[in-house]
Amino acid sequence: MQNRLSQVPSFHDGYLTGIELSEKSAVVGLQHYDGTRYRLHLSGIEALLANEFRQGNIISSLEVTTGTSPDIGDLRLLWPAPHPEVTDEYRQKHEIFVEDQRSMVERGEAVWLNLTASYGCDLVAVCKSVELVALDINANSQISG
Repeated sequence: MQNRLSQVPSFHDGYLTGIELSEKSAVVGLQHYDGTRYRLHLSGIEALLANEFRQGNIISSLEVTTGTSPDIGDLRLLWPAPHPEVTDEYRQKHEIFVEDQRSMVERGEAVWLNLTASYGCDLVAVCKSVELVALDINANSQISG
């Protein structure tokens, strides 16, 4: 049984159990510390970075943000600065692109996702929408985005 949620519960000390990625979407498996399982559906992915995926990925925090401005330094994780030998023209285009992505999140046209690990995988993404689905019918928590 699935239960669509309207708010993101705290996943502190929960687990990142899997990532299934396709061209412009992803499904992220999550498990709350109480054992409740969830699927986080990301649609219209602009960029996604997941590093250090391990057996037993422990979540420190999960933030889903739209309508406010994400830290530009965080966005640079997805779009790092061009190589130092790249001409100024391309550097400027890159800066404009990153600022446009930040503005889209701030205007509510995109979603910033930041999963920080206590152990294992950190995951960041910018996408068009996020939906959290509880897989266990007894889920008491609730996501937006």
